[in-house]
Amino acid sequence: MDFAPDFLVNDNLFIAVLRRFFDENCLVETDTSKRVDLEIVSTFPRRRLVDLGRELIGPSPERLGEVLLRHLVLTARAEYTTSTKYRLWYTGESIRPPLGKFDGTISFEPTNWIEKNFFLPYWVMRVNWFENSKAYELQPSPHELLETRSPQRRPLRTVSFATKQIAARQRVIDAVRRVIPVDEFGRKNQKPVPSKGNTSQNYFLQICTENNLYPNYVTEKLQESWLTGCVPIWSGLDSYEFFNEQALIDVTKLGSLEVSDVIRNLSEEELLYKQAQPLLSKEYQIHDLVAYLGTYL
Repeated sequence: MDFAPDFLVNDNLFIAVLRRFFDENCLVETDTSKRVDLEIVSTFPRRRLVDLGRELIGPSPERLGEVLLRHLVLTARAEYTTSTKYRLWYTGESIRPPLGKFDGTISFEPTNWIEKNFFLPYWVMRVNWFENSKAYELQPSPHELLETRSPQRRPLRTVSFATKQIAARQRVIDAVRRVIPVDEFGRKNQKPVPSKGNTSQNYFLQICTENNLYPNYVTEKLQESWLTGCVPIWSGLDSYEFFNEQALIDVTKLGSLEVSDVIRNLSEEELLYKQAQPLLSKEYQIHDLVAYLGTYL
């Protein structure tokens, strides 16, 4: 309950693990009045968003969606009405887990058995672990991310996809644009595209910075960029060093002029080398998640 509106209830990592390792006939229940064995809740209470929108603009459905997007808040319920044996809290956002309210939490924070938190960065949720998911257009297998590949020459241009304006990302875009062309797509630019994968094939580089800097807050942006054959221009904090720095251009600690200089000094040979490298330097151990969920089953 309380997952983002685009979350697929029957095609996600939690359900895949439960069905593969515990019970292939595991039933998913979204009726919160029903008793369940394990409840997983996230940070997008829809009813609160609707109430917020109505407070701001009244019940007009024409503007409700617009205002909800603009004033989207991440919060947790004060009370839970469902009946469950265990309740786990999950977030793919850069917010800290609450203490004492749940039987366990799953987040970007390091695994801590005393506080019952389990480390699960969002990029892991967007990997096709068992090669049977069709949830997303760009969903690599874990083996794919660990393999080298053949480089491919492309036009020396940069692409960026964004749903909202982020000042830090715009600074990187402006810095890169001083050296080579940058094309921007996505809802933020009123230029949605039907396929990121097809669009990205026309570019050598992709700007895919995280929305903010938070330890181990790494989302799907980096692996989506890499999967399309682009060299990612990225900023983020990969404290556990899962990602191969040879496969990307890390601008996390660079100022605008430094970013421009890095791009200006890139040779085609360097780009082809980076393009060929595996994105991951080590594999996330999915069996650790299996063990964690097993403690509640």
